This record gives sequence, C-alpha cells and structure tokens, in this order.
Amino acid sequence: MANKVGYRSPPAQSRFKKGQSGNPTGRRKGARSFRTVLDEQMQDTIELTISGRKRRVKTIDAVIMSLKAGSIKGDPRQQANLLRALRDADLLNAEDTTTKPLTRDERAILRNYQARILRQAEAVGWFDRAPVDDKPKPDSPANAAAAAPVKPGQPPVPVEKKEQPFVDGIQRFGGAYIEHD
Repeated sequence: MANKVGYRSPPAQSRFKKGQSGNPTGRRKGARSFRTVLDEQMQDTIELTISGRKRRVKTIDAVIMSLKAGSIKGDPRQQANLLRALRDADLLNAEDTTTKPLTRDERAILRNYQARILRQAEAVGWFDRAPVDDKPKPDSPANAAAAAPVKPGQPPVPVEKKEQPFVDGIQRFGGAYIEHD
C-alpha cells in the first residue's frame, strides 16, 4: 500500500526529499510588499507650482490637493472620492451622521404624507387583508370563530379589527415613529 499513487499520494520519485524545502528559492530577502512600496511613494516629495510659487510637497498631499480642487470645480467623481476618503479617515463630523429632532414644519409634511399613503392604502383595501404572520391567540374571538363550524349558507363570523396606531403620543408609520404634539 505504500506505493499507492493517487489523490494526495504522488509518485515516490516526485515527492520532496527529507529536509528539502518545498519552496527552495522562497521570498527574496529585502522583497517589499505592495503596502511598503505604496507608503514609500506617497512619502516622496514632488515639486508643484502653487499660486506662481514652486513648493515641495509630499505625494499624498498633492493627491489630496488634486481631489480637493476637482471637488471644488464640481467634478462628481472627485467629490465622491473625496467624501469616501473623508469617511474612511473618520473625518466627517459626527453631527452630520446623527439624526436631529424634526421641526414642526417637517412633522406637518410627514403627517400629510402619512395621510395620503393611508388614503391610498384604504382605497386598495390594504387594511382588509390580514398580515401573513398574524396568528390569533387561543382565547381571541378570531380563534373561536375559526373553531366554530360554519353551516352552508351562513355568513362567517366577522373578526374584530384591533387598531392601535398611537402609543404614548408617538405614531408608528412605515417603520419610523412620528411624534405628535
């Protein structure tokens, strides 16, 4: 069985000899990684003419100045790249990412939008449909009505709808909560 050749058993003559490396040349000493080369290139200084004066700046500074200039000129790609760089460096203000309380006008706009959406949903009969994951509780009238046999020609027992849109002055709407005055 020792001479078996197949999956994970190469022929004896092609196997590595004892003490011999599988990668004899290996990584050369002093070989630099991509990150090392990139860091060195970004730290190199170049000469730029800024406002008619020659200045020596690091390459990384020149790249960022170029991004900034393109963004100011209105180039959308440069703006997107600059914003991505700022976000990656965590330099965007925390205030820009947090939500602020809605103003009275904004709440009025949301209430009008909510009323319009609710009218549209009512018009198409959205509220007449039962949610898919809504399971009646054992002691609920819906469960009792479902358990009672329905005789032919007899209308089914109506199921009471329980709506609770307002909870402590806050109305749930479309996954968001809207405060009411």
